[in-house]
Amino acid sequence: MSKHLASQRYIYKLHSSRLRRAKWKLQLTINQARENKELITLSDSQLLRFIDELNGVAKPELRISDIKTRIKMLRAEENLSISRPRIKKLYEKLDEYQFQKDYVCVVIDSIKDYRKMYKDGFQINGTGYRRLLGTTGGVKTNTIIFVNETLLPELNRRIDNGRDLSKAFTPAKLEAYRSLVCSSSIPVSMPRGIVVVHDCITHFQSDIIELDDTRGEQPSMKYIKDKDIELNDSDGYGLAMPELMQRWGEDIGADYLLPGCVLRNSFCKGAVFPVDFQKFARDHQIYQVRDVWNNVYDIQDIELVLTESMLKLWDSYTSMEDYLKNCEKNHYTFAITKASEKKLENLRTMNYQFLQSYDFTDEEIDELIAPTVDEIRDILSEDYRKTILYTKGTGLNDKNVRRLDASFATALMIEPEMLKDAYVRDQISAMLRKRIDAAKVGVLNVPANYSFVSGDPYSLCQSMFGLKVTGLLKAGQVYSRYWNDQGVDKIVSFRAPMTSHNNIRVLEVVCSDEMDAFYQYMTTPTIFNSWDTCADAMNGMDKDGDCVINTSFPLLVRRTRPLPAVVCVQRKAPKCVPTEDDLMVSNINSFGNAVGEVTNKITSMFEVQARFPKDSREYRILDYRIKCGQLYQQNSIDKTKGIEAKPMPEAWYRPACHLADKEDWFDEKLIADKKPYFMQYIYPAEKAQLKNYIKKNEEKCIMRFRMTLDELIAKPNPAPEEEGFLSCYYEKMPMGTAPCTMNKICWKIEDLFKDIKSSKTENFDYSILKCNVTYSTQLFRKIKKIYERYQRETASFMQYAKSERLKSDERQIQRYIFKEEFKRQCLSECPNEDYLCDIVLDLCYSRSKASKQFAWDICGDIFIRNLLKRNHYQISYPEADASGDILFNGQRFKMKTITLDMNKESEEEHDTIIKRSEGSQKAS
Repeated sequence: MSKHLASQRYIYKLHSSRLRRAKWKLQLTINQARENKELITLSDSQLLRFIDELNGVAKPELRISDIKTRIKMLRAEENLSISRPRIKKLYEKLDEYQFQKDYVCVVIDSIKDYRKMYKDGFQINGTGYRRLLGTTGGVKTNTIIFVNETLLPELNRRIDNGRDLSKAFTPAKLEAYRSLVCSSSIPVSMPRGIVVVHDCITHFQSDIIELDDTRGEQPSMKYIKDKDIELNDSDGYGLAMPELMQRWGEDIGADYLLPGCVLRNSFCKGAVFPVDFQKFARDHQIYQVRDVWNNVYDIQDIELVLTESMLKLWDSYTSMEDYLKNCEKNHYTFAITKASEKKLENLRTMNYQFLQSYDFTDEEIDELIAPTVDEIRDILSEDYRKTILYTKGTGLNDKNVRRLDASFATALMIEPEMLKDAYVRDQISAMLRKRIDAAKVGVLNVPANYSFVSGDPYSLCQSMFGLKVTGLLKAGQVYSRYWNDQGVDKIVSFRAPMTSHNNIRVLEVVCSDEMDAFYQYMTTPTIFNSWDTCADAMNGMDKDGDCVINTSFPLLVRRTRPLPAVVCVQRKAPKCVPTEDDLMVSNINSFGNAVGEVTNKITSMFEVQARFPKDSREYRILDYRIKCGQLYQQNSIDKTKGIEAKPMPEAWYRPACHLADKEDWFDEKLIADKKPYFMQYIYPAEKAQLKNYIKKNEEKCIMRFRMTLDELIAKPNPAPEEEGFLSCYYEKMPMGTAPCTMNKICWKIEDLFKDIKSSKTENFDYSILKCNVTYSTQLFRKIKKIYERYQRETASFMQYAKSERLKSDERQIQRYIFKEEFKRQCLSECPNEDYLCDIVLDLCYSRSKASKQFAWDICGDIFIRNLLKRNHYQISYPEADASGDILFNGQRFKMKTITLDMNKESEEEHDTIIKRSEGSQKAS
């Protein structure tokens, strides 16, 4: 999914316990925050734009770009006495624009801390801070946004945007709508005419499985045939004229008409798709459209159609004009948070949630893992061209290959000799280990793509113009330009989070001349019909930016069972006219994210279920509990909306909760209290525990039976004592080892790649990366001190990331900040990039055991520059070609060489920043 380009800003992210220890008056410099991992990056948002404006800061991204350019120019200065003080001042100036001191994220360590901060605020460096809001994603990790108390009244006034303050809301919902100002976004130009229409509602009958936990301790589950269903087919999406989507594409730096995008404005959230609704009106001799306020507009004057499910607080305004007047007064703009790619990819990966409900034979598992196994073997072949394809992707072309980064894969495209570099070989080995471990947990290649979801815009056009709604698609059908072009007529569709097989849909891909014409601009979204229960089946899918993975993989199409949608009876949260106190309490009620916990418990149930025959009572009970998982996932989400919701019964996953009389329902054999064996490759702590358990039992086995565990397990006729030992060994194992689908996949991958060996070290002449300058011993010593500090802090960071169990995105953010800080330290001591390049190379490459990551972190871009210069600015890459000699992932490729014009590349990069700034200016 294509994301906008936005300048990164820095903010403090602190734990409430840290503020408490400082007696709520903390002194903290930016450099201290970097060292303490208390600084995070943030992309531009409406809230950041408000704060910049209130502080009198205009076009910060241009200023940041200009400072970075000036630093880059000074890196060529040979006189360090001139460049060193200038670079230091420029970095200080850069901090002024990149660091946003008026915006602080606080991780709440205790409810008492939060109530104290809410009541009294806190200070950092003498500036007072007060609670602004909690975002939907933030409260799941107990994180709240605080802002400079002097800005708070004006920010709250702008966020309210002139709405009717007497309207009643569920506090958690209002907080979610307020937090839309925090969405990472890039401003776009104002549409010429906007209307808000009623949603497209359809009615039909369908077979469903209904889950209801409103009446008893455990949910009731019943199959209902021909249940009357009401579907909001336009839930969260609207329409834009193609000309508007073309302009918006230009605003965000895309060179194509956007096939879909996710939009933000005040209390406005949803996806927008390009459809020529003006032509639809002309074809049906319709000239006007009626909005939700009962006002009538000439449709030829409208460029953007929003639905009532997009403009969340539409009824807090008297008209569209009233809403837009308030937006203008409070300096809101339309902005895009993400946009669909120009083309969809041909390959995606599955995950364990998608695969765990299938019942594959051993032969089918071989078929499923084959593309991934082939890919791993391709990398093991040490063909540098295939390494490039794996790391850079299979879509390299004359345009995107010019966007150079400082990675080892870019170095390989310039100079194949880099394959001998120990750093490159270590990177490839680490990449391989990671890929093999990922395959063990179901990250398997299939022909698939990831696309935006849309309802049928033909139905929405019929609805908004008062026509009978028929749509162009029938129940069970979808339209997808990608799959039609591939000649595929049946796909399997997945959407996370998933619980049971009922969440997977087999869909018929259809097309007609009328569809091709009407949907012509929606080249990448998947268009769902208006007449089936797909939205319910796929765990409450809506169309406000939700995405699905669609695959044509024959095995999955063949083995996906058509099952009724699971529909959960919904509760409604009480409404009130929320006060700040209500919003704060709603944050507390929303703290924590139980959805992941519920999902893991369901995965454990699949492992337990694999111990029993399919026609057994135990299997059926576990099938019921797995289906109920969807209800408990929904309950976890409802909790954040202020709805009282029941958690999963503890007796399903915790032995201590069982009744003393051992009632059938609480049969101990059904307790899902262990993670499945394959999950050790997700959770390092479980892996260590399992490894230790096996080691201890290995020692016991040798002492008692004079044979290894493997030998005892393989023994054809074990003695009673040996049988007892093995029975106890399996029963007490800390992870579940029943032959569920995911464990079987894991064991296959383990067996295939158990004998992987590290590649041999080759002689590498690192002088090809050098600038060949003479530097002083004094400079070398200064950089060596920084290098030694880098080594210590890298070890500390790895320990911190492990102990805090940082997610991948958090780890990347902290790694980026860490790297930038050390680059800054090095340039402050040695501003000349040529001297610095040769120093870090001699530091890291002259000794074989020294870490070379430091060199690439600090001077990777200089290495790339030197390699390009040495190779006459030529770069070679594998391009898709049906007659090519490189076979990778079932596709053929051929090496292509181009010559780069470095001046032109720099100009284009600068032009992109200018365009983004101009797009922001147009929006204003």
